[in-house]
Amino acid sequence: MSENIRTLTAVIPTLNDETVIRATITRALDDCNFDEVIVVDGGSSDGTCGIAEAMGARVIHTDAIRGRQLDDGWKAAVTDLICFLRADSVLPITAGDEIQVAFQDHTVTLTSFRLGFRSRKTSLALLAAWFNFRAIFLGRPTGIQGITVRRDDLMALGGIPYWHDCEDFYLISNMRRRGRVCTLSDHVYISGKQALRKGALSVFLNDIREAIFYTRHKIPSYLRK
Repeated sequence: MSENIRTLTAVIPTLNDETVIRATITRALDDCNFDEVIVVDGGSSDGTCGIAEAMGARVIHTDAIRGRQLDDGWKAAVTDLICFLRADSVLPITAGDEIQVAFQDHTVTLTSFRLGFRSRKTSLALLAAWFNFRAIFLGRPTGIQGITVRRDDLMALGGIPYWHDCEDFYLISNMRRRGRVCTLSDHVYISGKQALRKGALSVFLNDIREAIFYTRHKIPSYLRK
């Protein structure tokens, strides 16, 4: 293997995601040539785990705490690069190559994709535009944008806190201190169902509130005493 080529794992936290996990794993393993997929399940009562194993993923079990799922996942991986994905993520076919090329620059500590929703709702298009603005112009992507980091940097950081949310704020802010955050040219697409259920405006406003709170206090607001 060339010294410029790094092995790549997708870590996917799940909880009752049987309707979407098959496509996500297939894209990562078959189309994008990831070396492995690790599904970190938080206690699914449906067929998520069985489907994941049948598709060639390695399944580990833990609590349904997103931060812990991500942390357990990367620690179980043996590759150089770790890509954190949502269970309903559809990566671009070029994902593996784009990530590899980006990390040939040793100043890059984190990459993300641009975000798209698999819906033509105007509210979701505006929400995606906000997240992409954050990533491209502010250097602050979100955890739903398929962020990838080096295993060595995660080890140096000491891992990911066991938080229910805002673990991406923690990871991205620390990777920014260590080097450069890079937004890749292609898009990762997610369903948008969760955003529609909560309301796109509500998601946007909550994102602003949490970003401000984390900037001030370095913890998610739900841990506020």
